[in-house]
Amino acid sequence: MEALKNKDSLLTGPYSFFATGQPGYTLLHWKRTAAASFAVKLVDASAFYPLSAVIGGWAARSDYYDANRETHSKIIRGWAETNDDTMRSPGAAMEALQKKHYSNAAMADISEAFKAQKTFSSREWKRLYADGTVVKWLQQGTDFFIGKADSTKAIPGSEYFDPSLYLAVMS
Repeated sequence: MEALKNKDSLLTGPYSFFATGQPGYTLLHWKRTAAASFAVKLVDASAFYPLSAVIGGWAARSDYYDANRETHSKIIRGWAETNDDTMRSPGAAMEALQKKHYSNAAMADISEAFKAQKTFSSREWKRLYADGTVVKWLQQGTDFFIGKADSTKAIPGSEYFDPSLYLAVMS
């Protein structure tokens, strides 16, 4: 809990082991101090790709999703355009992001964080949605939390994830 309260605690806390991802790697890089000199990256998630993936996305309650499909369609179209623009011109996209939203962050840190992730075009996402890859990745995350939380009430990824709207919008 201390690491969540104070961004510096992950560098100064009494931890013998600490797992992090972006932006944590950038924070460790940014805080080049004697306290951070002990940090050693043992492995990163790319070692497990494509069998496993950490995936982000959007979530909506079922009732809101069902009542606002056109709104969600607009979000998908807007996201796809922005995503594909970013894929075509990542340098320009990172510069605009830094200038408009993250002026306190160094451009090198923003670029490093972007390069640390695996990105796909909206067309590639369509294939990954259609062939079940995304559901498989989501289920791996669900299975991890089921195992750690000893939950018997978890909903399978195939039930909580609906690729149909994205597939319809992107067709």
